[in-house]
Amino acid sequence: MIEISIIPCFLRLSMTVETLNETVTTREVKIVVEQDEFDKKYNAKLKDLSKTVKLEGFRKGRVPVALIKKRFGKSVKAEITEDLLQETSASYLEGLDVMMVSQPSMDDFKQDKKGEFYYTIKYEFIPNFDMGEYKNLDIEIEAEKLDEEEFNNYLKEQFLPGFSKRVEVEGRDVVETSDIAVVDIVATKDDKEVEEFSKVDFPLEVGKDIFKGIDVAVLGKKIGEEIEFTYIKDENSDPVNFKITIKKLEVFETPELNEDFVQQYFAHGREEYNMEAFLNDLKAEYQGQIDRKNNGKLVEKYLEMVTPVYTLDIPKTILEGAKQDFLNRYLQKNEGAKVEDKEKFFEENNEKIMNLARQQVFVLKLKDVEHIHSNESEIINYINTFSRQYGIPQEEAIKLFSDKNRYSEIVALIENQKIEEFIVSNNNLVDFSTNNTPVENTVE
Repeated sequence: MIEISIIPCFLRLSMTVETLNETVTTREVKIVVEQDEFDKKYNAKLKDLSKTVKLEGFRKGRVPVALIKKRFGKSVKAEITEDLLQETSASYLEGLDVMMVSQPSMDDFKQDKKGEFYYTIKYEFIPNFDMGEYKNLDIEIEAEKLDEEEFNNYLKEQFLPGFSKRVEVEGRDVVETSDIAVVDIVATKDDKEVEEFSKVDFPLEVGKDIFKGIDVAVLGKKIGEEIEFTYIKDENSDPVNFKITIKKLEVFETPELNEDFVQQYFAHGREEYNMEAFLNDLKAEYQGQIDRKNNGKLVEKYLEMVTPVYTLDIPKTILEGAKQDFLNRYLQKNEGAKVEDKEKFFEENNEKIMNLARQQVFVLKLKDVEHIHSNESEIINYINTFSRQYGIPQEEAIKLFSDKNRYSEIVALIENQKIEEFIVSNNNLVDFSTNNTPVENTVE
């Protein structure tokens, strides 16, 4: 059944809206703007032009409206039509009580000779639904905690090696695993040098096999030896001949954790800053990493708990986005994996994709109900931080993020962070590994 209504517009326009098609998540309407609306704007514009346009033979402000209409009527008509199109569509869309999930499309624009025109608007939206209880919930997870042994392993195996320096090996001239062999490489193919692979004083980290098979070629060789090696990049590549000369051997030397190390890298001129203070700061940072993991678990469990309340149809735009998100996560988790038949992949993982889509619907609804949105100052702060972090001039960073897609990425990042903060702050993390003891939630 076609629904027809008259929309009283805040712009004082009169237009008729007909609902042509409607589903749980989509709507197509036809908007008809009456001829009187067009005529009022059209005649007013012609009158304004008659007062400002200069035409030969007429004083400024004295040009007859009839002449203006003859000279400029066609272009004025197009301008007024575009203005009415923008005003009426804005009026209709701003008066909606649904949350759209994609940009509306306008189509089938028609206009008769008298000026009356009509067009259609199609849009997708999230159907209204009862969110149920979504705050002050007890979210049971197995929370990670700071373990002294794990922290010490992190300190020795990850943190301190990050400050390692290359030092020359003394008393040994034979290449061993984990050495850095400083080499010259002359690469040739068909007796012509291949500049891509030719190197001087190249730090070859043995154990990484940076050129497939090169580790085997240099292991056990001595400083000063010249080694011949054939490198084949992949099955579609021609072989390249390497002549490798080993010049010296180095190793990465991990610094000792002592007062000198703390003063060199972290005291920043503060003599009172000692190793105890440094370890406390590092533990706090490590604890922050643990808190972020626990928050991630809480958000994941929370969404699993609350999204089953949504049982309505999922907007196509969200469903397609969920498919791509699921595929990206799969490829990221399974490095090197390939998906040849995407449709089959989506079909096999349909339930998981539907769950992800339901979560996205719920989050969009939550953002709307709780007014969780990014603001201009947050976006500016993000761009400034990006500028400082990567050493890019602020003007260039602003220009970079003026791109519509990049700007949307910033908005999404900020709003996702705020959603996580809302969920963590408004619910209770219960650690079931310690007899259901509530854990204080931490939001950074």
